[in-house]
Amino acid sequence: MNVPKLILLPGVNFLLITGLATLLFCVCSASATIVDFSNVSQYPEGSDLGGHSEWGGVEGGNAFMLNGDGLSIHGSKNNEWSLLQHQDAMPSRTIGDAITVSIDFTFEQVKAKYDSELIRVGAGDGENRLLATFNRKGWGDFNAIGMDGYQVGAVFPTSEIGFKKNTSLGMSDSLRMAMTLTRAEADQWNMVVILTNLKSGDLVKRWEKKELSFPHGAPDALFGMIQVGASDAVSGVKDRKITRFEVSDQPALAAPPQTWTDSNFRKYILPMTRQQGPIYDKVFGVDELTGRDPNNGLEDQTLQNWCYWDGSIVKDDAGKYHMYASRWDQAQAHGTGWKDHSKGIHAVSDNVMGPYIDQGMTWPDWNDGLGHNVIGLRMFDGRYAMVTSDRTPGDVFVSDGPSGPFKFHGEIKWEANGFNPGLAAYEGGKGYMSNVMIIPRHDGRYMIVPRSTCIMISDDGILGPYKIVSDRVYKDMPEIPQARMEDPTAWYSGGMYHMLVNHWPGKTTYHFSSLDGIKDWKYRGIAYRKDEALFRYEDGTVDEWAIVQRPTAYTEDGHITHFNFSVIDITKGGDRGNDNHGSKIIVVPFDGESFDLRMQAIVREEQGN
Repeated sequence: MNVPKLILLPGVNFLLITGLATLLFCVCSASATIVDFSNVSQYPEGSDLGGHSEWGGVEGGNAFMLNGDGLSIHGSKNNEWSLLQHQDAMPSRTIGDAITVSIDFTFEQVKAKYDSELIRVGAGDGENRLLATFNRKGWGDFNAIGMDGYQVGAVFPTSEIGFKKNTSLGMSDSLRMAMTLTRAEADQWNMVVILTNLKSGDLVKRWEKKELSFPHGAPDALFGMIQVGASDAVSGVKDRKITRFEVSDQPALAAPPQTWTDSNFRKYILPMTRQQGPIYDKVFGVDELTGRDPNNGLEDQTLQNWCYWDGSIVKDDAGKYHMYASRWDQAQAHGTGWKDHSKGIHAVSDNVMGPYIDQGMTWPDWNDGLGHNVIGLRMFDGRYAMVTSDRTPGDVFVSDGPSGPFKFHGEIKWEANGFNPGLAAYEGGKGYMSNVMIIPRHDGRYMIVPRSTCIMISDDGILGPYKIVSDRVYKDMPEIPQARMEDPTAWYSGGMYHMLVNHWPGKTTYHFSSLDGIKDWKYRGIAYRKDEALFRYEDGTVDEWAIVQRPTAYTEDGHITHFNFSVIDITKGGDRGNDNHGSKIIVVPFDGESFDLRMQAIVREEQGN
């Protein structure tokens, strides 16, 4: 196997034919190396690229085979993580130094399964690398071989890469993916990934992430790399072909002008105050999860009984705080726990931050207490309501008091109203509703925001019928992933409606606003990313969690004062049950009054006032 080494870039290699300088396989100047894989004199048909003098195999099998008109990916289980590194390097010692690595490629889809990674391109030095990933639906940065390091940056409509729809099969258009790393600090890099459709000439996506670090220190020179992300048998791809590779010191294409006004949502998340009671460095969880407060929110501090999820807070007339949530036996793995064993429950606290004391199931005689995506709210007539969906059709339970008993009130009714019924429920509208958030509106009507983020309005009570009155609020917004969005939460404050929506593969949550909550939803920027040290205590200690989902707003006097989040200390698949991992609900203070002033100023400026 050829071991990659740092060399100075050679001069221009060319052949004179009939008096003209004709480019062969590689143009190598002081700033660029271009490789044409279709030139059989330099890349003979039938040979393995890993054995070529210009390339070195870093790991994996012999996946890269030359076939005369390009570099084909020979997929198999033995080859699914093959990675090759070109021998030419770009210096990266100085802040501002850049390396851009790009490939031109096509792929042929032969099965409807399309979520596995297909091709990666990137830069590094041996095992120290940062790679951009392309697959049928998503792409982004990748700094480790395992899925733990995978972050999707953007999801694009497949029509933009030559497919009519996500489920269609066939050959893609010729595409170019370029990844640029620019040294920003001694040990930090900014990444830009650009996908272009070479057939149409259109820029499909530009994605950016700042302050990335190499896993094993900061190299002084970077090599271009290509990696196969999955075997053909797994990904459903018959043919992947790379025709061109380039590595240069060119900077990334500049970002287009920003067309939205950022709310700076994250700025208003406040430090948490530790609650009274014993403080433990760790009650459960991985070693990195230290310094947290088990008395914040709702938690089984012994981890002998329950894992908690979902949740929303309602204050009663006596000043007590009630959290309506879901739980399952901690002996269950997270995946089976929420799917098969989740129950609707009620907890109470004298402090909005907690600790909340579990009061038990809220409808134990109905389907053995089954409930998930649980929220609670105060109805217009003063009664208390709980809502469950995803594991149930979409059902409402009602009580005269905050502590129950909660009685089955009925199943939510809805009408497509000319829209796609799949916006309201799974299976094209024939299945269960999911992520149902019910909001009592300022105009006396009830509003539902389901998983799709379409808006549904009821003129006739909490059970509906609700009519779909809008499509997804982020539909066709170029800044927003158009798939794998979930867990919308919505609220009314400061004279307008707001919504947060989570893109779970990218662990990124987006903010939107609308004056009437029905039309003219506007993108207000990224609310937060999970990897931003999101939660802190007043002493500066970071409260770190592997997964942060299901945000729900708590408002008083017309402003948000707190959010609650569902969190878990490890990936969901890593919580196996009867182990040292679990989930809980945390409560985080929020400066809603200042946030509303900021949003009102944005709207006034947009209206020209």
